[in-house]
Parts: sequence; structure tokens; C-alpha cells
Amino acid sequence: MAIEGVVHGNPITLYSVARLSQWLKLYAISLTYLLQSVSTLTPNLDMFNKFVITTTILVTASSLLMGAVALPKNITGVTAQSIDPSGTHTGQLTYYQVGLGACGHTNQNFEYVAAIPYELFDNWPGYTGGNPINHPVCSRTAEINYMGKTIRVGVVDRCASCALWDLALSPGAYQAFAQLSVGHLSGATWRIL
Repeated sequence: MAIEGVVHGNPITLYSVARLSQWLKLYAISLTYLLQSVSTLTPNLDMFNKFVITTTILVTASSLLMGAVALPKNITGVTAQSIDPSGTHTGQLTYYQVGLGACGHTNQNFEYVAAIPYELFDNWPGYTGGNPINHPVCSRTAEINYMGKTIRVGVVDRCASCALWDLALSPGAYQAFAQLSVGHLSGATWRIL
């Protein structure tokens, strides 16, 4: 199970704490047995050789473990037929550090720009995949309302960690509604113009 969110404006994906806890326990038990085995099997080796053997085994075990911990991201299963981009949508606002976006433009943090959710971006009517620079939503404008204040932003990017109907704004656009330290703003409404 994946939990998506934003920490200090950066999108993150957290995996089940219980799952990671199980892996860490298994890893700790394996390390304990490994260290005991090296000490038991090599009583006549000097300390440096024991260190080299232990380090080699730990690096190998860690490499294998890292491959096992890379859990797949949770897929929501939204299909193109179930997404209608028209009308007004309600979701959360957050911010991210802008740069070169999926639409092929490099923007600055002070500009009023946004990234739309990947599900919406990938299933936008008329988009057939391929080069996202030619995406029909690129260069469109979104009108966002939060707590009685309305702004307009250019759609310039695809947000890989946004839930459907959430938006990631540039810091400049986000600060029109709240300080960056707030993080998420729930209950915002928006529409593509």
C-alpha cells in the first residue's frame, strides 16, 4: 500500500510502515547471524581480514535487500472513460519546485504555473501518448479558487504524485493562497479554461 504526499513541496511516496518494519527485522536478524558466523568460522584470522569478509557479505546482502524493498507503486485503476476534465473539480493544492516541465517549457518558481495530476494528463481527450510537448492541455489555463480568492495559472507539467483533481502549484502561485509552510490546502476548486 502506498501513501503519496508532499514534504516541503517535494512529492514523495511512502510504503506501508508494517511492510518496511518486517524487512528491517529480517535484515537485523540476518546481520546478527552473519556476524556470529564470521567470528565462529574464522577464529584465526586477524581483525582486518574479518572486517573485509564481513563488509563484503554485508554489501552483498544490502544490495539484495534493496532490490526486495523496491515495492511497486499502488495503481488506482482509473480508465480514460472515467475521467472528464470539463467542469469544476475539487481537490488539494500543494507546491513543487518548477523547472523543465512535461510540456517542454522551463519555468521559474515565481511564475503562476501548475502541474495537473498524471491520471488526468495521461488520459486527456485527444492525447494519444508519445511526445508530451504536443499535449493538448499544454498552454491551457486553469482557474483556481480557494477561500474566496481566485487566480489563473498556466498548465505546464504533469504531477506524478498528485491524486486525481489535486494540483501542484509553483511556489509563487501557491503563496497567493497561503505560506509555503502550510503544505496542503484542502477544498480548492479549479477548472481548465
